[in-house]
Amino acid sequence: MIFAASALRLEEEKILQYPVDLKSTMSHEEFEKAVSDLFKIGSLGLTKAEFDATPFGTSVQKIQDMIEKDMLVKVVEAHKANQIELDRLAGELQKCHDTKNSQVKTAKPSDDNYKKTSPLHKTCRTTEAGLYTEKVSCWEDEADKRKVRDMKCKEFRLVDEKYTNQNTNKIVVTKAGGNEASESYLTRISQTFCGKPGGGGKGNFGVGGYLDEFLIAKYACEKATKEHAEQKRKCEVCDVKHAREKAKCNNIQDSMDAASCKYAVDIKDACEQYSECYMAAREAYDTTEKVVKVEEKDRHAEWKGLKRMQCIVKAFGDGKVEQSEITACKEKTHSTTHLNIKYPTVKDMDKCEVPKLYPTTAEYKKAEFAPLPAVAKGKEDANECTGVAEISTTPASGSPGTCKCERVTLNGPFSPGPIVKCVNFLDARRTADKISCPEGTKLFSPRSRMDWKTFIASAQPLRAPNWIFDVTRPQNGCGGCTGNAMNSGNAAQKTWVTQDDSAWWLRSTTYSEPNGDYHANCFLDLWHTPKNENSVTWNDGSCNYHAKSYYCQLQAVSTTPKKGSPSGCMCEKI
Repeated sequence: MIFAASALRLEEEKILQYPVDLKSTMSHEEFEKAVSDLFKIGSLGLTKAEFDATPFGTSVQKIQDMIEKDMLVKVVEAHKANQIELDRLAGELQKCHDTKNSQVKTAKPSDDNYKKTSPLHKTCRTTEAGLYTEKVSCWEDEADKRKVRDMKCKEFRLVDEKYTNQNTNKIVVTKAGGNEASESYLTRISQTFCGKPGGGGKGNFGVGGYLDEFLIAKYACEKATKEHAEQKRKCEVCDVKHAREKAKCNNIQDSMDAASCKYAVDIKDACEQYSECYMAAREAYDTTEKVVKVEEKDRHAEWKGLKRMQCIVKAFGDGKVEQSEITACKEKTHSTTHLNIKYPTVKDMDKCEVPKLYPTTAEYKKAEFAPLPAVAKGKEDANECTGVAEISTTPASGSPGTCKCERVTLNGPFSPGPIVKCVNFLDARRTADKISCPEGTKLFSPRSRMDWKTFIASAQPLRAPNWIFDVTRPQNGCGGCTGNAMNSGNAAQKTWVTQDDSAWWLRSTTYSEPNGDYHANCFLDLWHTPKNENSVTWNDGSCNYHAKSYYCQLQAVSTTPKKGSPSGCMCEKI
């Protein structure tokens, strides 16, 4: 009896060591065995009074409460926590889909506008072509009438000179050889000056006379001049009609190009955000699901074990338990369907592509410009859609393994095109330092006030430790200094340049920097966070500014041949 009581105490200590948070090194199988062994020992010849006198006798209810009110409850709570977390993560995934769909829906009016203006543009260009053809035909007629006018008026000048020449007329009125008879003389003069007898002709002094020939030539010149003037006025009207129609078509094209570009940019932004959102959310969901599946399986086994232990504890209510009762408890089945996880159905990533129909893609040219009349092709390459231009996010060769670049979603037009944010790169202080901007890009340098407006609305300051940008000077000093506005349009600041010789803009008004302590080829530091595009500030600071994180933009491509190239050398962007 003493041995039994001592054994009971040892088994009781094992059981009570099993933590209620279910994270013990003791498995539920070990816990179940300890309880079973405890009750086996407790039933070895002890009367109920003797059993109640043992320390274990007072702990049965405690163990039963621990199983029913703590351990089983925590199993259910753990199940609920898993279910809630999976549902939450699935919800985050669905938010990615919903946000993308919402953004696509928001972008649709631009696509609708593009599809609406596209046929209008084609119709307009057809009308423009007709007016152009009419104009060309008109001016061809004008050229013919101008030639006729010039010829007729030249003839008139010749007639005028011929019949009004005093010396010639003196010869006409001089008697032939001095012996010409009077009647013959007068007849000759009359026929010469007046023409055929009987009057008539222009001026009614006789057909074929000087006045008749003069007036015929004069009237022909005047008629040709009038017809030419009328034709010219008609052509000038054609010019105006054609110019107005062309301007109208250009406006429609601008609207069409802008709408197709905006739609492409909006879809591009939506796809980029969707991709980032989905990949991160899906990784979190898949990782958690794997863990939950393992925990779900363990939880089912744990529930069954606890229910068997609960059965044994209840069977010992009379102070003893038979082996048959233990066997019955072990063989009893317990449903775990309430612990089944309802795994959410998560959608695979939607196909999300930027449309190809935007300026100046081959697809857009084929759809919008190839069908146009040859004499009204529109502004085929006038409105490039820079917002969807490709840009690499792969750090430059030789960059640290910690480098990471991501494209910045631009909320507005940015003339250099796309821009990337690159962090943990090579540290750069001067233009000669190796920089980690991806191939085809350079350190950013907004070109206008509008560029700054878009940038400020799209990106945050990037100081690591300073915020550098690509406006430098190859000499010490401050160039136009504080007395001139810092932008490339100001000739006084022409010594400040960018790596690709593209335009740059900081302010349209003067500022207290650069004040003279600039060192050649060193980067400036953007101070503070600009409130708006009119409050950009910076410092030259004796070459103290550097950074290992920075924004990079597409490098400008010049079409100007290098100095020293042959005179016939020409370049064009493709």
